[in-house]
Amino acid sequence: MAEIEIEAFRHYADLHNREEILGLAQLAASSFADQGRAFYGREEAIRYLALNASSLLEDIWATDDSLWKDAPARRIHFDDMVRKRKYDLLSFQSIQPPFEQADFTCYSEADIRKFAVDIQSLLATNRMKHLAICTRCQLRLGS
Repeated sequence: MAEIEIEAFRHYADLHNREEILGLAQLAASSFADQGRAFYGREEAIRYLALNASSLLEDIWATDDSLWKDAPARRIHFDDMVRKRKYDLLSFQSIQPPFEQADFTCYSEADIRKFAVDIQSLLATNRMKHLAICTRCQLRLGS
């Protein structure tokens, strides 16, 4: 079954050069969070694309979980963005402008009412940083 899908995909792949196929395979691997996946040849890329793009194989795999039990687990690694952001803030390397006194001042009741009706007015105040750091104002605006 898989070989039939690969042959069918190869027909479309023949319309594109090696670099395009390798680029498409790398893009597909990224979208599947297949980190560290490298393609060393056109045939390997075609095979990967065909097997991952096949709706017929997907239907078979979805109904038969025995294939999944033997398949290697995909390991996904996400960078710790909170740690990176904290490092940036503490080392003053942030691309964001520094906090000012107004960023630590809570919104007034009138502001909360105005923002609840017209969220664009919040953007116009240039005080969005406060909303990101103040749980109290987040709750007030959300209720």
